[in-house]
Amino acid sequence: SRDLHAKGLISDEFMFRLMAKLLRQTTRVKVGEYRLSTDMNPQQVLNILTSGNSISYSLTVPEGFNIYEIKLLLNNMWAGRGDDFFALAHNKSFVE
Repeated sequence: SRDLHAKGLISDEFMFRLMAKLLRQTTRVKVGEYRLSTDMNPQQVLNILTSGNSISYSLTVPEGFNIYEIKLLLNNMWAGRGDDFFALAHNKSFVE
């Protein structure tokens, strides 16, 4: 609710949390990236956050690409994400 308020998506953090608790939705919020707008009411915002219908992106990695080429591909689509991928690809415990 703090982030939603800071971005102007809800006007009152406390009332938003209270509404979510009363509607028993606090544990139903799904992780993801959502398309929200400032003209939505708090109930609409909560409905979207609990729907699980997050924004998805398509990425095709051509056959034979190595991790350096994938890094460049990702960085061209989303700044910094290729660097994140590259770091994880070299993280032995993550790879395992």
